[in-house]
Amino acid sequence: MSSVTFGSALSQRNYTWTEWKTLYLSRTNVNPQYAEDDIKYMIYFYDGPEVHVCEIWKGTVPYPVQSQQGQNDADRTDFTSNYQSLCNNPNVSRIEISAISNNTVLPSTDSTHPSFYVLYDRIPPAENKYVAVLWNGSSTRKIVVQRIRVYNWQVTAVTGVLLEQQLEFITARTAGTTVPIRTYDTIDTVPAGVSAEVGVTGVTTGHIIERIFTTNDEMALTTNNIATWRVELAGAVTYDRKLSGVKGHTLRQNQGIAIKNITKATLGSVSYIFEFTSEAL
Repeated sequence: MSSVTFGSALSQRNYTWTEWKTLYLSRTNVNPQYAEDDIKYMIYFYDGPEVHVCEIWKGTVPYPVQSQQGQNDADRTDFTSNYQSLCNNPNVSRIEISAISNNTVLPSTDSTHPSFYVLYDRIPPAENKYVAVLWNGSSTRKIVVQRIRVYNWQVTAVTGVLLEQQLEFITARTAGTTVPIRTYDTIDTVPAGVSAEVGVTGVTTGHIIERIFTTNDEMALTTNNIATWRVELAGAVTYDRKLSGVKGHTLRQNQGIAIKNITKATLGSVSYIFEFTSEAL
């Protein structure tokens, strides 16, 4: 059994469960808390000089609000099933929470997902060639692209060109040569149907996401270009899911993301790293 007392400097506002959820979900930097005894749950969060409180009874609702017994019981189920595990933990991630109903299950306190990366290593950037493709053929998992990096990997003597490339969302392709998908955690497994490929043909483009410029020129360092080459050597980030609350490019069944080289180049190579997560539908 536990209890909590709010200091006199805090204003206390009381809500129904539905009102409390709506208010809580409109905030981005607060974490839920609760205390309980044999009779009820007291659920709350702090926001500035105020504390926002909701009470849910464990059993019979006391007089004079016994007419609300059915609603109380539904609220209790929603709280214990979807919210209780998120409470009393200062490290809860709020990134994926945007809306909720009594039938929606929130992410657990550990809201990370199986994470993977693909190295498309030293790919010749031929004209109109799909140099890197990530494809989701899974009917049970979605793929969320987290980051894409592009590397000029040409350190031997090659006079290259400025390469025009584009990142595309695709809806069909004829599979090419498979590239291994690696895991960040060895207990994770790549979902069946998810693949990484080069040399893909028969592509149907849904839309162009963005255009990219890179080069396959030899990295001949001078005092004037060393800062530029540092970017290329470290991997220029061409896509990054970095905004809280943004889903990121999401691939559902029979969808993919691809880099297509547009300009003509017969020498040298470029490398790419795709990072992505596998998440429940």
